[in-house]
Order: sequence, then structure tokens, then C-alpha cells
Amino acid sequence: MKKLHKHEEAIICFDETIKLNPKNSKAWYEKGNSLAELQKHEESIKCYEEAIKLDPKLQSK
Repeated sequence: MKKLHKHEEAIICFDETIKLNPKNSKAWYEKGNSLAELQKHEESIKCYEEAIKLDPKLQSK
């Protein structure tokens, strides 16, 4: 969905994934990317921070 620039729809999907598995660092990271594309930088930073907390290796991306 991200490749089709449907970031709002992607965020809904990431939220559902996170709801089912709150420790899914990839979902948090990708949600952050979609939020950043929508210029929602404060929200995206929170998602990135959660992703890094769950998987510190993401910090190098």
C-alpha cells in the first residue's frame, strides 16, 4: 500500500497489526514511515522510538 501512496490506509493496517502483536517492531517502523510521508513527524518519531525499543538494530536504518 505504501508504494501506491495510500499512507492513510497503510496506517490503518499497521494499527491492526500492532493491535494483534504490539511487539512487532517492523509494523511500528513502517507506520512511522507512513506518518512521516504524511508530514506527521511527531507521531512518526514516537513510532520509530517504539520500534527501536523493541528492536535496537533498527536504529542503524
